[in-house]
Amino acid sequence: MDRLTTVLKNFARSHPNRPAVIDDKTELTYKELFERVNQWSRFLTEKGVDSGHSVMIFMNNQVGYLEVFLALETINAKIIPVNVHYQQSEIEYLMELNQNAYMISENSFTSLVKESFQGRRNSLIFIEDVYETDLNKYSKCEVPKEEFTSPLLFFTSGTTGKPKGIVVSPEAFTLQIPAEYYRDTTEYNLIIRPLFFRSHLTLAISIIQEGKTLVLTTSKSQEYIWILTHKYNIHQIISGPSDLTSLVDWLEESNEEMPGSLEVVMTTGNPTSYLLKKRLMEQMPDTSFIDFYGTSEVGGISSIDETEWLDKHGSVGIPSFFVDCRVVDENGEEVPKGEIGEISICSRYTMDEYLNNPALNKKTFYGNLVRTGDYGYLDDDGYLFLSGRKQDEINHGGFSFYSAEVEDFLIRYSGVKEVVVLGKKNDTFGQQPIAYVVIDKRLNKHKVMKEIKRMCEEQLPSFKRPVFWHFLSEIPLTSARKPDRFKLLSLTEKTSEVLF
Repeated sequence: MDRLTTVLKNFARSHPNRPAVIDDKTELTYKELFERVNQWSRFLTEKGVDSGHSVMIFMNNQVGYLEVFLALETINAKIIPVNVHYQQSEIEYLMELNQNAYMISENSFTSLVKESFQGRRNSLIFIEDVYETDLNKYSKCEVPKEEFTSPLLFFTSGTTGKPKGIVVSPEAFTLQIPAEYYRDTTEYNLIIRPLFFRSHLTLAISIIQEGKTLVLTTSKSQEYIWILTHKYNIHQIISGPSDLTSLVDWLEESNEEMPGSLEVVMTTGNPTSYLLKKRLMEQMPDTSFIDFYGTSEVGGISSIDETEWLDKHGSVGIPSFFVDCRVVDENGEEVPKGEIGEISICSRYTMDEYLNNPALNKKTFYGNLVRTGDYGYLDDDGYLFLSGRKQDEINHGGFSFYSAEVEDFLIRYSGVKEVVVLGKKNDTFGQQPIAYVVIDKRLNKHKVMKEIKRMCEEQLPSFKRPVFWHFLSEIPLTSARKPDRFKLLSLTEKTSEVLF
């Protein structure tokens, strides 16, 4: 497999003037990107970054992110993308795990990271300072002939509150792109989600591998995102359900339309709800929608598009051809079709290990399978359905079910925009289900509440019916853009509305 900078070099020769990457301020062609990567490689080498050295990238989405990432690949450094929502305590924890690591950041994070690098200022590089020194003065360095062997290190939420390090080999990170995927014409692809997530960084790099154009933005303005789609005739948007919900809200309120060039919308992160799917298809009837399922630990697992949504409602699709997906019990034995178990994966894209965590590695790896922590089942047609994570299982009075079962039921009601169901400890019943609901602000809240009550009484078994309800203007999210369970449960300690 060619290393990324070799692919970039080839495109710089064959399509030098094709736009490679664009952000809110800068646009680089493939020739310019290749030159920048070489200049960064030389600069970092002179700063003391050598093969195998750990380097954290702590930046928002921008052209410089790709420049730095590809330069680090060139010199075979150990790349560590860092969540830009991390606070000082989390940054310092990462530094404990990766002693003597360098960090490349941006001025907006100065106060946060300078304190953490007291006494090690030479290891802290701000991208704006590098640009001011004039990168052109650094001589070009040749792309190394040896393989890119240093692993990448991603971090995800941990059950202890501290981030978990996920070690991923270069072979497991980089997609194998067939030659026929290379583009002879310019195709613009917009990524809205942060690049510190494994899936989005992989997709960003694959866009470059295919000779396409990558468009990045940090803007939260839906009008600005809409303007970008028209300005560049965007072919594909890669986003998440929460961001797409905001975009659809704006489109409905403004009566604007997405450009005819938009052929694909890919969602990552959480599964797309029934209501959001319906709204997306109404707003963009000529666009294909791909709901992508995967984890940081194993990479991509499956996907499903709008042609399958109705027949296989609730499914995340058929596992990809390169994935061996098995649903197993707690002993690692495969369960029959239709029976719920833990989704376990064998793939060339699975992680090597959790960093410095032998106990978790022992629990996660079972032979050549990686346990995902997600529970679900395969139907007779091979489609994968998610039931929830083990921690999302609720035992109410001795009856167990997954919160996703109730969430999926409630979200089908057109007045419900978002819903999260959690279990609250109870001395009598073990746990009681609590629902946190966002109602379409255009509708009458009390009328919707009454309709929800009727639906639950008529169609849900009593043990699945939420006992407590919170009606919110929005669902609080974590830095990973997933529902913040701790904040939601803290609301229940203060007040709640009893519907039944």
